[in-house]
Amino acid sequence: MENTHNTKHREYTIEDLEELLDKIPYELWIKDENGRHKYINKIGAERMGMKKEDIIGKTDFEFRPYNMAKSCAEGDQKVLNNDIGILSEDKIELENNDKWYEVYKVSFENSTKDGKLIGGVGKEISVDKSLKDGMISSFISAINNNEFDGQVVGLDIIDKLKDRLSAKDIAIYLYDSEKNLMTLDITTCNDKSGFCDTYSFSEQEKIILEYSRYIPVKLGLKDKKYAYPIKFKQHILGALAISYDKMPRYIQEDIIKYTCTVMYIMLDNRQLSKALNKELIEKNSTQRILKMVINTVIDAYAILKVRGYKAEWIDMSKRCTDIFGWVCEEVNELTLLELLHPDDSEKLKRIMGKGVQEYNNFMCRILCRNNEYKYIDLNWSNLHDNLYIVTARDITNETNLKKDKENLEEAVEIESLKTEFFANLSHEFKTPLNIILSTVQVLNYIIGNNEKFEADKLKQYINGIKQNSYRLLKLADNMIDITKIDGGYYELQMDNYNIVEIVENIVLSVADYMKNNKRNIIFDTTEEEIITACDPEQIERIILNLLSNSLKFTSVNGNIVVGISVSEDCRNVIIKVSNDGLPIDKNSAKKIFGRFTQIDNLLTRSNEGSGIGLSLVKSLVEIHKGKIYVNTEVSKGTEFCIEIPIRKLMNSPHSNVLDRNINSRVQKYRVEFSDIYSVE
Repeated sequence: MENTHNTKHREYTIEDLEELLDKIPYELWIKDENGRHKYINKIGAERMGMKKEDIIGKTDFEFRPYNMAKSCAEGDQKVLNNDIGILSEDKIELENNDKWYEVYKVSFENSTKDGKLIGGVGKEISVDKSLKDGMISSFISAINNNEFDGQVVGLDIIDKLKDRLSAKDIAIYLYDSEKNLMTLDITTCNDKSGFCDTYSFSEQEKIILEYSRYIPVKLGLKDKKYAYPIKFKQHILGALAISYDKMPRYIQEDIIKYTCTVMYIMLDNRQLSKALNKELIEKNSTQRILKMVINTVIDAYAILKVRGYKAEWIDMSKRCTDIFGWVCEEVNELTLLELLHPDDSEKLKRIMGKGVQEYNNFMCRILCRNNEYKYIDLNWSNLHDNLYIVTARDITNETNLKKDKENLEEAVEIESLKTEFFANLSHEFKTPLNIILSTVQVLNYIIGNNEKFEADKLKQYINGIKQNSYRLLKLADNMIDITKIDGGYYELQMDNYNIVEIVENIVLSVADYMKNNKRNIIFDTTEEEIITACDPEQIERIILNLLSNSLKFTSVNGNIVVGISVSEDCRNVIIKVSNDGLPIDKNSAKKIFGRFTQIDNLLTRSNEGSGIGLSLVKSLVEIHKGKIYVNTEVSKGTEFCIEIPIRKLMNSPHSNVLDRNINSRVQKYRVEFSDIYSVE
């Protein structure tokens, strides 16, 4: 039987398609199931410095760097296994630098029915990603440093975009919706002569602008200039204008659109800041007026006879009734203590216990007829015998405003501390990474130039890498544990241990390290054995952190003392870690254990550290049902005190401290002391 095939006439040839694919600025390819190339376009071949015909029939491993080829092969296999198109953003780690690619792959049946083919489109986005990250970094950095200047940040962003697009100049226009007018705001052009100062729209053009990706008029611009709206949905804030000396091969609208989005956020933030400042000024003005009104209000008054805590209300002003809702007949049924808030009744007892003076002032909460309490500023004077006149000023609103203000100030302070904390945390991650990468580059250079290694120098490089690796490990462990503690799923391995033995072993394990750093460490105990329930691993972590902190702030040949004793009531074990270095004042001692707090005069950059160690120590002590504080009464240096309740687990025998390999102990204190580069 003769096979018949339906053929479809096309108005183009395979050569037409290939020419089109060769002009697309992305890499395109087709492979078989074994990863051998059936087709690759001109851009894809040129990126590898090869011709198309030299790649056909080869796998990625035959002409691409290994890491890139491996990533390609893994992606191909995933497409074949899932039988679905996959869009991914891949990072390829190469020797000199890392590259980012946006890749779409899909599988389809071979027309010859002898297996599947894999088609792909790839675009290198390394530069675009760097540009985008740079834009966001500039914007966030300015806000976090409380130095936000919209024009400065905007100029930095369009400077980056200008370099990326190889443009001549770029300008930002602001849109006034009421006047339907665009006004030049910032530009990379020094004399601004390349762009018009203002331009307006007709109503029809405005409607087009709200729904278009482009500015529908030339805006008074000459040829080779393009403009894009800065908007979100139909809300327009301005326009991004770009001029070229020479037209690029293609317009990179993706990065331009991204820049417009960033600029929208920035301009919106700028407008919001202005609105908030205006609102703040108006609020301050309102508060001043309110204060004047309160200060000029006529106080409420009442006249009463007092016998003990019982009062006979003889008269009260209308204003008094308006405030509290009571009339004399009703309030006479209550004693003075019943009228006061329970928390304020003790104040009245103390005042009356001293004897009622001729004049008294008393701030308290008084019960109203509707069973609510109001904050009142009371003044009373003794007219004669037991007859008193009382004036009252309702300060409920003032008190609530003060509380709101305090809460707001506290929230602002916490946010500021968070910002400083995360900025410092970023430094703590980046510094050791930069040191490690720099050391690796030096070693690569030495190896690449066949230079001889000096043993001491090589050991120094390796020790540097190890120390900074320990530092990253410590930071990661601390952050993970804090997260677990906050989430309520951090578990202690509790058992009954001799805590004296635990602490003594810790001190012995770091003695040589302290000696090498020219510090003296002393262990002092009044007890040979204190059996209590605890987690020895976490006790060790607590003590090592405090020793690390003491080492930073103890002078050469200074002393660090670790003491352990039992409280007078024999309910708590007390561990003290003290040094004769810099003291901590009382105000700082209250804040030093805060999550987002650092004490400026202590945690300086000469001593590295994220500042979260003491917060973690406090959390670990509290999980043990204990407490930690700084004893500011010592005459010299600093003393940290830990109190842990002495308690034993039922049906759990006394456990010996687990013997660990000396290398394990050394490894642990190296991690804990990793952020100490130089203590001399």
